[in-house]
Amino acid sequence: PSLPTRVSVTHAEVDGDTAEVTAEFDLAGTTQTQDFSLVRAPGTWGLFPVWLIDPGPLPRLDLVVDGASTVRINNADVPAPRDGLPVLYPVEYSVGFAEDYFRSTAQNAVVDGSAPEVEVQLAAEPTEELRAEVERLVHEHLDECVTATTLMPAGCTFGHDTVNTMLGDVSWEMVEYPDVQLSTERRRLVTAPAEGVAQVSGRYRDIVTAMESD
Repeated sequence: PSLPTRVSVTHAEVDGDTAEVTAEFDLAGTTQTQDFSLVRAPGTWGLFPVWLIDPGPLPRLDLVVDGASTVRINNADVPAPRDGLPVLYPVEYSVGFAEDYFRSTAQNAVVDGSAPEVEVQLAAEPTEELRAEVERLVHEHLDECVTATTLMPAGCTFGHDTVNTMLGDVSWEMVEYPDVQLSTERRRLVTAPAEGVAQVSGRYRDIVTAMESD
């Protein structure tokens, strides 16, 4: 998103094939001053010397990533490194990710070489694709539950308790499915509380009056 602009050399000291240069430039909306070490390279046609920046050990982007194996840095997709990613400087980097089930808001990080590491934390947010997949699994689970013929279907999240005597099997029907909503809490994926409606039908004998009813 941002490279140095309005670059000017304010001071330079040359010592043979090395030099120390102070440069002023604009980066990410601020004016910065930075010192660089240079080395002389073979010149063009032997006439014009070429000076190359000697960056020394490169600073690293320390990426704290949950929910993705690949991150997008500027316009490049790279595997999410566990021990940091060495990068050139001075540059402002945009870091984020967008996968099928999780995405993050892009974070901007200015790397100017003043620190060995620049931390970028990417919080994963569930995508609509993931919500739809969870909803499909919830519907699948409930549809299996309503095939039960007892008042308390095993392994299901609903049931009906009664003191009356049931006469034969009962039948279940889903009237309203719960509205599935996903969110992240403390770096964990959770489903928001939701209610559904299931209707049970059958015939029973009243424990007090012995009357039979549907």
